[in-house]
Amino acid sequence: HVTGVQTCALAIYNDSGSDFTIYQDATQRLKIDSSGNVGIGTSSPSSLLTLQNGVITQRISTAPTSSGTVIGSIKFQSDNSYSSYIDACSIQAISLSNWGSSRESGLTFSTLSNSVFAERVLIDNNGNVGIGTSSPASLLDVSGSGNITATIRSTSTSGARDAKLRLNIASTG
Repeated sequence: HVTGVQTCALAIYNDSGSDFTIYQDATQRLKIDSSGNVGIGTSSPSSLLTLQNGVITQRISTAPTSSGTVIGSIKFQSDNSYSSYIDACSIQAISLSNWGSSRESGLTFSTLSNSVFAERVLIDNNGNVGIGTSSPASLLDVSGSGNITATIRSTSTSGARDAKLRLNIASTG
């Protein structure tokens, strides 16, 4: 344990013979407890990774050079038992411009279906949401071939129960 005035800026300890702890200037920064839980900003991690200290900000950075460049991503993967991982879902920040003087970005959400990994939803730099389109033209833009079914449901049990839907069906002939 670190007590009193310290002369080093960084100290690594094996506390109590079972916990691994990193201190900086007498302040605990990281702890791995005897069960393997990792804590950053806490001395008692309660799960595999516990982050605690007000607002948690993770920084993922890159220098996008063109439209469509992935700036950062969070991938949810599954172990296929053959020492490799399969992407199950992902959230990606992408550039929507050439990133010169005009910097525009968006978020994509992708899922895996029948072994095909594909983008399902895009939120663009204007806040427009596209489902089935990578260029949403309105606040919610749903695009697809064949029959498209949409459900709007009000769960209110009292008062007005209004649900409104505007259809814009393009004619191809």
